[in-house]
Amino acid sequence: MTTAVTLFAGAPQMPAHLADAFGDTTNIVPRETTNALTIRGKSWRIRINGEETLLTRTVDGEQFPLQSVQVVVLNMNQKRSRTFYAGGFDPDKPASPNCWSSDGERPDKGVSQPIASTCASCPNSVKGSKITPNGKEVQACSTLKRVVLKPINDLNMPALLLKVPQTSMWDKDNAEAAAHNYFAFDQYLDHLRQSGVKHTAAVVTRIKFDP
Repeated sequence: MTTAVTLFAGAPQMPAHLADAFGDTTNIVPRETTNALTIRGKSWRIRINGEETLLTRTVDGEQFPLQSVQVVVLNMNQKRSRTFYAGGFDPDKPASPNCWSSDGERPDKGVSQPIASTCASCPNSVKGSKITPNGKEVQACSTLKRVVLKPINDLNMPALLLKVPQTSMWDKDNAEAAAHNYFAFDQYLDHLRQSGVKHTAAVVTRIKFDP
């Protein structure tokens, strides 16, 4: 049995009532191609050239998703980035955001229809512009930190992008976690600074989900 796909030069004529039903819609969604370490589904996944692999460990012959990964953080965007999805982000239907900013100050040049000239003047950056399912007021435009890293077990792998969500950047109530040397990202940088570490690539960093 072959797995090859044949591309036809022409398509059969579809009845008008079926063609009208589809209109301009598509069921072939764009595929994210940036090499990345992702947290989709609260599981660690590595995406290389659009192909995604779930990171697992073997216990008694069974595969279980990894709860933590060890990486070398090569660099990071010193400023916080922003992304806005008009209908909310859907991990099952990846698509480009409606607006985004690499520096958190103004929309990137690639944004075709920026909502505002600056992030500070954008209505989507105001607290309360989005209400979560549990009734919490948040910003419709989410904040994140872009980090570039490599897994410690394969330093020959291409560099990966990790988007650190806002909830993982700072934790005001992290005393218990800090006692076990686990920190939110900004507090982790403070910890390295206080420990005399000059660059994040000088140490191995373990990242895990907080249960």
